[in-house]
Amino acid sequence: MSSATKVTIGFVSRTLATLQRDAYLSRRRGETRLKEYDDLLDAWTRAPQPLETTVEGVSLAKPGEVLAAIATLGKNGYALTAEAAAEQLAPFARFNKVELYVREFDRWQRQLQLTPVPVGANVRLIKSEDKGVFDGTLNRRGLQVVSLPQLYVDLKRREGAGPEAAAFLRQRFDKLRRELGVGGAAV
Repeated sequence: MSSATKVTIGFVSRTLATLQRDAYLSRRRGETRLKEYDDLLDAWTRAPQPLETTVEGVSLAKPGEVLAAIATLGKNGYALTAEAAAEQLAPFARFNKVELYVREFDRWQRQLQLTPVPVGANVRLIKSEDKGVFDGTLNRRGLQVVSLPQLYVDLKRREGAGPEAAAFLRQRFDKLRRELGVGGAAV
């Protein structure tokens, strides 16, 4: 786990011990099992949100056209989130804003030809202090989408239709995992 996550063995050990202490998982020699997936998701949702820097912009293109442009720009450096990402995995409702985590603001702002605006944006670029937002990204319809748990948390923390979309997505986790070929006891 340490090499896969690029953190120290000690950090992995402390994290697993904390999750065990809080009864989210059980550990036995050679085996670690998640016990309370829903409770862990709820705890993650309630946890303080990592610091984020955002750029809100307007693209002259419609949201679907913005997604098509993103798909042509390659796989690296972004992960689609919020309603636009949910639409790629479990169509639920129409969306009018495309939100994505990015590693470089300037590159994405330039490539998507965004005009920064204080209100009325249809594209939101997010640079998170939590680099884990890129862990477990899924390729769906030629787009990089955040992992299912990350998407659930992002939607659940929103106002408006976000929590409802999160619940809809959560009901379909098992089916989506099979469809996407994502393994493990929990996504």
